Amino acid sequence: MKKKIQSYFSLLGKSFLMAVAVMSFFALLLSIGAVLKNPYFVEAMPFLGNRATQFVAEVLNESGLIVIRFMPLVFAVSIAIGLSPKGDKELAAFSALIGYFFMISFSALTLKFFGLALEPDVLVGDNHILSVGQTLEMRKAMQTMVLGLQTIDTGVLGGIIVGMSASAITKRFKNQKLPMIFSFYQGKHFPPIMTGLVFMFVGILVTFVWPVLGNSIYATAGFVVSGTGVIG
Repeated sequence: MKKKIQSYFSLLGKSFLMAVAVMSFFALLLSIGAVLKNPYFVEAMPFLGNRATQFVAEVLNESGLIVIRFMPLVFAVSIAIGLSPKGDKELAAFSALIGYFFMISFSALTLKFFGLALEPDVLVGDNHILSVGQTLEMRKAMQTMVLGLQTIDTGVLGGIIVGMSASAITKRFKNQKLPMIFSFYQGKHFPPIMTGLVFMFVGILVTFVWPVLGNSIYATAGFVVSGTGVIG
């Protein structure tokens, strides 16, 4: 039993590597983009201020922000692939994608249905482009905007849970047999369906549970950082 647990967590650790590699590379590009946009550098080296260079800077900057913005999904897919044996990786990755979409969508639906969704920031930018952003009150309530949905901010931990669950569900249900009338949905068609059903309920549940859990984590982290001095 102990060896199985150690083996699982060892495999889980390795499954992070794909996401970490992607994240670190595009974070590097983001840093380069930030340097090229820095007004002090532009002032010191005026050629950086030309339109072509600034467009390149924006591209590099956005490439990093994309990974940061969708980091939970990146980790969900990476972990689902890393924890699954050869032959099941694609199916687990697809199941993780479905699970994540269901989780954020049903969390958003629950927030709206019970009137728990806080008012977001709505800004009209250049060329009349509308943007909806997270407010401080939303952050405190663990709410955020993902793919245009106001949902509970489960962060990377939510993505990890989705990835682990998708892998386990794929392993358990990849050879599932169903009654003849539902036979089209059996076998490899079934794990993504099952993952979606599971995270339909998870999405509803996290709406009420996650704000309490998340704020407890933040409070503990804050205590360790500021309340325990050098020992913390």
